Amino acid sequence: ADGKIKLTGDWAFPRFDYSNDEVREYLWSNMVYWVREFDVDGFRCDMAMLVPTAFWQEAAAQLREVKHNLFMLAEAEQADLFDRAFDACYAWEFHHIVNDIAQGRRRVWDLRNYLYADRDRYPRSAMRLMFTSNHDENSWNGSEFSRLGDAREIMAVFTFVVPRGLPLVYTGQEIGYDHSFAFFDRDPMVDPRPGRFTELYRLLCLLKHRN
Repeated sequence: ADGKIKLTGDWAFPRFDYSNDEVREYLWSNMVYWVREFDVDGFRCDMAMLVPTAFWQEAAAQLREVKHNLFMLAEAEQADLFDRAFDACYAWEFHHIVNDIAQGRRRVWDLRNYLYADRDRYPRSAMRLMFTSNHDENSWNGSEFSRLGDAREIMAVFTFVVPRGLPLVYTGQEIGYDHSFAFFDRDPMVDPRPGRFTELYRLLCLLKHRN
């Protein structure tokens, strides 16, 4: 009522009233602005599952009227997000299974069972963002060196070959930088020179593009 955004929760997220037509129109117009004025290719939508799917459906419809091939990525993995809204979502379950296998808590067949179940969970057009690290995991749970150990390379390869997978290469992985970045503070790479992992990722990217 006073025009001020209320922040709640551990991350101080704004709690918008998505039942309010004016609020929804305001948010959609902001997204359209970035496409029209700056020609952005798409949006990565943080914690997309905390927003009603109907909001994303209308947002995607408006955005694609401006740019038909706009790419929408959800940091979530609910199947209904692919109903006229998103192109890809994070494969969180895959990530946790991969970590558990590398640490001896689960077996390879758990990954096989996940892949079979995942195949039937989403429409054929749905892309899954596969990763061995990202900004959350790196900062809170350590780099892939500490979480995956000797399995880090084979798991990296796997993220590139999973059917309908879209590989994520997080900052530093392309050079083998073993460091947990500060989450809220500037924390640049000390030595950004190519390393032995650089050729691996170059090869994997080439493989992905050619096949």
